[in-house]
Amino acid sequence: MARGFESCGLLAAEWSDDDLRTLRSLMAVVLCATVAIEAAPAPELSQFWDASDETRRATISRREWQELLDAYLTSHPSGINRFDYGSLHANPKHRAQLASTTG
Repeated sequence: MARGFESCGLLAAEWSDDDLRTLRSLMAVVLCATVAIEAAPAPELSQFWDASDETRRATISRREWQELLDAYLTSHPSGINRFDYGSLHANPKHRAQLASTTG
């Protein structure tokens, strides 16, 4: 009775180094995928996000955030905006403004 790969005509002695590297890589991918699937937590509904008061008519101002963005955010030719954290750190007024908006 033939067992394993011998039944396909593939003896381990006939495998090249490239074949073995490919097989090891494939096994690593399968192992990682299996671990990733098992590691995902079960989804749970948080009651915190479920509560809302539809009758509340509060006005939320984002003016202070916009002022900080206007002062320190610049466009870059790459398309990725840049925020000048160093200049913000050097400005006590804006640092205090940021601290007051973040609680």
